[in-house]
Amino acid sequence: MKIFRNWFVLALTVTLMSLTANAAWSDWAPIPDGLAIGEPSVVITDDGTIHVMVRGNDNALWWTRSKDGGQSWYGNKTSQKWTKVGGVLTSSPSCMEPIPNVVECYVRNIEKGVSQIDRINDAWGPWANIGGIIMTNVSATALNRETRQLYVVNTSGRIARNMWDARNFSPAKWVGWFNWEDEVGKNSWISCSDLGGNSTVHFGGNVEIQDYNLACVVNLPGGNLSLLSRSSAKDTIVPNFAKATSEYPTSVKLHSLGTAMDLYFVDKDKKLKRGVYNLKTGWTGPFETIGNGTFTSGPSCDTGSAKTNVNAVCTARGGDGAIWYSLRRPGNDIGPGIDPGKVSTGGILFSAGNAGTDVNLMYSRPSAPMGTRLVIPRQDAIGCSTAATSCDVNLGLFLVRQNASSHSIVKVLMRSDKTKSNGDAVVFASDPVIFPTGKKTVATSVRVELVVGVPTKVQIKVFPTDSKFTDVDYYESFTGEVMIQK
Repeated sequence: MKIFRNWFVLALTVTLMSLTANAAWSDWAPIPDGLAIGEPSVVITDDGTIHVMVRGNDNALWWTRSKDGGQSWYGNKTSQKWTKVGGVLTSSPSCMEPIPNVVECYVRNIEKGVSQIDRINDAWGPWANIGGIIMTNVSATALNRETRQLYVVNTSGRIARNMWDARNFSPAKWVGWFNWEDEVGKNSWISCSDLGGNSTVHFGGNVEIQDYNLACVVNLPGGNLSLLSRSSAKDTIVPNFAKATSEYPTSVKLHSLGTAMDLYFVDKDKKLKRGVYNLKTGWTGPFETIGNGTFTSGPSCDTGSAKTNVNAVCTARGGDGAIWYSLRRPGNDIGPGIDPGKVSTGGILFSAGNAGTDVNLMYSRPSAPMGTRLVIPRQDAIGCSTAATSCDVNLGLFLVRQNASSHSIVKVLMRSDKTKSNGDAVVFASDPVIFPTGKKTVATSVRVELVVGVPTKVQIKVFPTDSKFTDVDYYESFTGEVMIQK
């Protein structure tokens, strides 16, 4: 990988690109010392580390990371800004985190097939060949830790998929390439997302949801962006859905419920744009321009747990060949991967996980339709053996509020249709919660016993300060179902 030696050129580039960014996004800054070909791939792992993988000028895979929210970057050694992972790449990498703190990368190799390499226990492993013959790039996704899905454009110009399956096969294996009927052209780029995005699978974990399964954005010849979404094997195709064109692959992040998605793309003016697209109703507003930088590759964007004070990051290659990044931090807003709802009432996020602070999936209002079901595998319940008929799970409610100039105080009610021995509904109510200006706060977390295989309704209501728990005086209400997989 080529190293910068002309520090005057680097400083001048920083001056040109570090103009005032949009509110909430930091100024663009370069990751030092490296040049790349094509698109980077960025992943924020569960421990808060930002990983960036690129195809270097020598066609090898290179990697760097930041553990302090972008303040410093280094590879295997703190004295090295980048570490060479190796391989011979003929496409940009597509990387993700299907298991906490494990990074998996997929690339097109010199034979135009797909190769995989994983970073486990802080070390890169060997390359593995998955095969196939693909025309442009590979887009990797994961519904949960037991599945991986690769999407490519094959030699017939059609979309093809390969799945790694640990649910139905022991040992797990790649089941082979399956060609879809969708013909997009041999020169099209493809960027897909199921729960997390083309970079990662945050909020996916082991949880499966019964809603939109997939969203793919395809760059057709000429740069037109078209959408293909698949729900229960039913395809919905929206040609030229962005009414914009891009010469580069996009970055797609399907919201964890699946009713909306974030689209990041480099427009004809070479600037990075972001829009939120509801899969049923269309665009929720105008495109946002992220800063004043200009780019010569598509972006890679990711959201994370904000443990290093970063809840989103975007990366792309600048005109100088270096990889540039912009961060979105908590406190400015609630981040690009979450529906804000109404600012006056806040947004409600319904979550479930195997610990109070370990959230596997988020549902957000107003995106979540009534009756949404959250299916939790046994291993994510607490001590749920194969013989158990009922198990405990931790349910958490996140309240997200964006306050311009003052604090707000609310109360939260969680009610389950699981009854007590006397027939009364199970009700969980927290103390009033204070939300400082512009902050995201966890309001309550409770443990609930669920019968395996039986859906249990959970109702959540948010009340203004000093109000009573009544059925009429509340800000918002959300009802969903939670079930442990049988």
